[in-house]
Parts: sequence; C-alpha cells; structure tokens
Amino acid sequence: MGKRSERLKIVLDLAHRKEAETLETLAKAQKELNGEQLRLRQLESYMGDYQDKIRGKGGAGISAVEYANFQGFMYQLGVALEQQQKKLLFLTQQVDVCTRNWRVAHEKTKGMEEHIAACRRSEEKELAKQEQRMLDEFSQLRNNYRPD
Repeated sequence: MGKRSERLKIVLDLAHRKEAETLETLAKAQKELNGEQLRLRQLESYMGDYQDKIRGKGGAGISAVEYANFQGFMYQLGVALEQQQKKLLFLTQQVDVCTRNWRVAHEKTKGMEEHIAACRRSEEKELAKQEQRMLDEFSQLRNNYRPD
C-alpha cells in the first residue's frame, strides 16, 4: 500500500491547490478594491475641481440657471460618491472574507505538512527499529552458529 506519508502527498497537493486558488481570489479582490479606491479619489478630486471652478466664476457672477445646474450636478456627484463609498465598503468586506479563506487554507496546508513530517519521523523511527531487530537477530544467529 505504501508509506502513509507517501499516500498523504495527494492530500497535501490538493491543499496546496486550494491555498493557491484562495490566494488568487484574494489578489483579484484586492486589485478590484484598489481600483475602486482610485475611482473614489478621482471622483473626490473632480468634485473639488468643479467646486473651485464655480467659485472662480462666482466672483464674476453666475446666472440662476448656471447655479441651478451647478447644484444639480453637485448633487449627482454626491450620489456617485456615496455609491462609490458603499461599493468600497462591500469590496473591503469581500477582501476580508477572501483573506480569512486564504488563512484557513494556508493553516490546513501547514497542518498537513506538519502531519506528513510527523508521519515520516515515525516511519523512520520504525525503520530504524526494524533494522536494529534484524541486526540483533543476525548477531544472535552468528553467536548461536557453531560449525561442527
């Protein structure tokens, strides 16, 4: 049937694959979160620039229609910022879940590696005992052998 440590290598390979998959999922989620954080900063920057532009025009005077358009556009930007912040909250939670999943998979892999190492030590110890028994038997046979 083979040594237990050898048979467990299949399980270890599966654990490594699962860990790699969870790490890849985590990397994708983190990349998406980073991209959306950048979009939020861009929206905030755009909103600030637009406000500065209107303030600059304010000294020269703006019409009621322009001011109403400005207010409407600022409202839309505010809604977009709020939606982006909600999206970031969701993505942050997703990254947290992916991180936990990776940690669980990593700990399983690590535990399996430690278990296999313990099996190997046990197998080596048993092999050493067998070798010692064989040497003892050989020595006993040699001592009991009396050529006539």
